[in-house]
Amino acid sequence: QLANGSLLVASYRESPEKLGIYATPNPETPWEHIATVHTPAEVSDKIRFGEPHILQLPSGRVILMTRATAKPYDDQSPNSKLWGTYSDDNGKTWAPPYETPLWGFPPHLTLLSDDRVLCTYGHRRPPYGQRACVSEDGVNWSLENEFALRDDALNKDLGYPVSIELSPGKILSVYY
Repeated sequence: QLANGSLLVASYRESPEKLGIYATPNPETPWEHIATVHTPAEVSDKIRFGEPHILQLPSGRVILMTRATAKPYDDQSPNSKLWGTYSDDNGKTWAPPYETPLWGFPPHLTLLSDDRVLCTYGHRRPPYGQRACVSEDGVNWSLENEFALRDDALNKDLGYPVSIELSPGKILSVYY
């Protein structure tokens, strides 16, 4: 839900090369397709976007983080980094997508009480587990701020984390 009360969602994948952005003023009215986020042409032969997550920051900026799935499918590929973009007009237009240094998928974004952004994601290559990273602005991400939530899983069949802040500095992350 956006600060203006409307709802905004990014589709899993509108087509192999793009994500659809949909909005509605309330859950009782139809959803409207308001934007599309395309996999950049220069990498569309190597990756495709999917499993996005969006979050609105206190500034009003909406950030989106998405999984990059390697083509052909290979969940160990170095191309499987998370990609980001952002909108400053409630999802109508988006900055060109950019690759982050974070390897893993899919992402989940959480606004922390100090206005930083936490991204949690599965790490499906050794050491298997769950990772997290904190960003000051939800746009710039650094491996210096990445940490392992768990790095002792038995195999790569894991992921889909969801995190909430229970109290300042106390985060609960669940995943399968």
